[in-house]
Amino acid sequence: MMNRAFSVGQTLVLMGLITGALESWAVGQREKLSRDDRTNGKNTISAIGDLEPIVAERTVSILDGEEVVALGTIWGDGWLVLTKASELGWQTAVRFSDHRLVPPTAVAVDEANDLAILTMPERFDLGKIHKDQTQHSRGTILLAPADSRRRIRMGIIGADSRGIERVGGALGVGLGQEGIALGGVQVARVYEETAAERAGVQGGDIIRSVNGKVVLLREQLIEEIGSFHPGEPVLLEILRGEQQLNLEVVLGFRSTYFGQMIRNQRLSGKTSTRLTGFESVIQHDVSVDVNAMGGGLFNLRGALVGVNIARSDRVATFALPVALIESILEKLGFDYGD
Repeated sequence: MMNRAFSVGQTLVLMGLITGALESWAVGQREKLSRDDRTNGKNTISAIGDLEPIVAERTVSILDGEEVVALGTIWGDGWLVLTKASELGWQTAVRFSDHRLVPPTAVAVDEANDLAILTMPERFDLGKIHKDQTQHSRGTILLAPADSRRRIRMGIIGADSRGIERVGGALGVGLGQEGIALGGVQVARVYEETAAERAGVQGGDIIRSVNGKVVLLREQLIEEIGSFHPGEPVLLEILRGEQQLNLEVVLGFRSTYFGQMIRNQRLSGKTSTRLTGFESVIQHDVSVDVNAMGGGLFNLRGALVGVNIARSDRVATFALPVALIESILEKLGFDYGD
């Protein structure tokens, strides 16, 4: 029997064929899985199935009219529902698991952390809520309601707890020429569906001042606009040809206007409108929808760890930790029951 020696090139070709065959088999097997099983397989679901009722009884839907805009977490055994403030509309109502729609009697907001506290007209009888204030390390497994159907998914903590610095408001324009000779900063382009467009700013306009403060350079204009919060109004003095105008602009969010220019944002799908300005967050990678903000974040014992507050991108969601929420409620004077 002859022994046959393979050359390096032949060996590499053979290895490539084997690898390709294995990959084709693996892809074929994966394609047989349902969409849900690709993120939460049957073994995973069975392991956490007993936690689903615990999460569900603490979770409600937040509606603006007929549209679900967020989830909410029932806090304590009292009258309160916590959710994401910047997603609330003019016709806020809370939908319970039995499909009842109940408007809150009052809404308080901690603007610093985008947290809304809804006072409900009826008291919840859920008993003591178990809370976990542990400083969890990276890799800790957590779970959360993932969508308006309140299905739960699992993930891990992906970064150390930290504060997220606030990013100021934005006009939604591209900037052109600048300088003393021009008398300000020229607007090269006005992006669609932005604060600037809604206020009537046009391409070619020269912005001369913001709230009376003269701006001659692009950096000055950016810094001045960034010193205001999204949602705040500013007065722009504008030169349009020979005409001088004063336009009030209600600033928008930078993440909304310019996030899609960042590759990671483009790949992430829809993200929260407000992504910055939180005193402390838990960052995790539980795959949750953008309208699942306000839902709770739980450990594997069913204890509440935090409340989801911002979907930043496809692998990062921020949650306000329980300890911070308790300090906010105390600061606002709530006796929330425990």
